[in-house]
Amino acid sequence: TWLRIEVDPEEKGDHYRCYVEHAGLPEPLIVAWEEPAANVGLVIGGTLAVLFLIVVVIFYITKSIEAMGRVISTTIQEFEMRPRLRDQDQRQQDQRERQQR
Repeated sequence: TWLRIEVDPEEKGDHYRCYVEHAGLPEPLIVAWEEPAANVGLVIGGTLAVLFLIVVVIFYITKSIEAMGRVISTTIQEFEMRPRLRDQDQRQQDQRERQQR
């Protein structure tokens, strides 16, 4: 057997109790209905925490990509400089050999 009661939210001063007698219960059961606690603060706090985490992850990824770009750029510059340095070393060695003659 089911019982349904529609409660008017404007009647906040009313208290409801459910009285149940059943053969499977050792004694009658009386349960008071309580308005569920508002979880608005918990939802807002959780949402802000998730948003903060997303911002931190995006910031970390952005900084990592920038750092990787700097390493690649520096490596490319060093790679491009090596032939020039070898040419300079070769010229200096040639000059020393000429001076020794």
